[in-house]
Amino acid sequence: MNIVICGDICPTTNNYKEFINEQSDVLFGKTKDFITNADFAIANLECPLIDNGTPIFKSGPSLKAPSKSIATIKQVGFDAVSIANNHIMDYGEEGLNNTVRLCNDFSLLTVGAGLNSLEAAKPLYYEKNNVKVGIISYTDNEFGVSTLTEAGSNGLDLLYSFDNISNIKNKCDYLIILYHSGTEHYPYPSPQLQCRCRKMVESGANLVVCQHSHCIGTIETYDNSTIIYGQGNFLFSRNNKSKKWNTGIIIELELDEFKNGTLRYLPTIIDEIGVDFATESEKEEVLIQIRNRSNEVANTNVLHKYWIQYCNNISTTYWSFLLGHSKLKRIFNKVFKNIAIRINYNNNKALLTHNIIRCESHREILETMLSSYYRKR
Repeated sequence: MNIVICGDICPTTNNYKEFINEQSDVLFGKTKDFITNADFAIANLECPLIDNGTPIFKSGPSLKAPSKSIATIKQVGFDAVSIANNHIMDYGEEGLNNTVRLCNDFSLLTVGAGLNSLEAAKPLYYEKNNVKVGIISYTDNEFGVSTLTEAGSNGLDLLYSFDNISNIKNKCDYLIILYHSGTEHYPYPSPQLQCRCRKMVESGANLVVCQHSHCIGTIETYDNSTIIYGQGNFLFSRNNKSKKWNTGIIIELELDEFKNGTLRYLPTIIDEIGVDFATESEKEEVLIQIRNRSNEVANTNVLHKYWIQYCNNISTTYWSFLLGHSKLKRIFNKVFKNIAIRINYNNNKALLTHNIIRCESHREILETMLSSYYRKR
């Protein structure tokens, strides 16, 4: 059995024309034949497919792509798409419903979102030669996560999800988890992300793939399973200022009749319009970098050191986020390296804020209060 997993796909204005006109050869290059020849292929669809509609009230960008994009996605050879991510609900239930309907019309399976949390948590199964593979998709709990009564994506629930993983593993031979989590543009796992992914493995997952960071991260072997902390983009708009944004890996899983899995990683590069396999020299460079990063953070002390350094470097942005600064104020704060915050936000205020964020009871009140505040406005 041959299973192919691709990272984030998001049609953007620079290639809408090619998606609408079903120019899959132009958009996906040699990766198209590779995907088509797989027994089963899946990718993360990072946006709803809807032509009009109204974006939800949220922070951050609202993404969507033309409905006609679905024909090209199917033409490439995908059998399923994961829709457990932080953008699938950007155009509300209308956007989700239209996306699922289009996928159904083109015989493309979906996993990771639904009309309620029970439906969103349902897995996919694929079986061949008496080997059964299960696939579950989870996302971080941001805007658009489903509840028992509301449509949305499948947010990871620390109280229930790990039991659900164990139950699903009992129904299949090999379990894949696609987890839309990780820190954007950071090529290492945070300590808590590592803990969550390891818990998934302990609950029964054979392969965990994190797909949110927009860059390739590290690979860890844990308890005879594999965790990939960052697959990178597959096809997004090209960023000429960020090489790591334009680079991703396709994951190929070979399962034999004895249910033993072998993994292969194939680097890809985004060009001006589409994506294709990396050249041999580019491939070698990417794989060496993955190996070097992975070896570095195999030492837990190094993993924690890098995380602390990153958090210190990004602190100006997050202080501005916490205080609700406009973009102009965020830029000012970054340039002047938290000077105004250090003057106005003394140790006592910092201690109080730290406590209401870290304490579960206080944090629940804070989250409910803030949610009610912006919903009333």
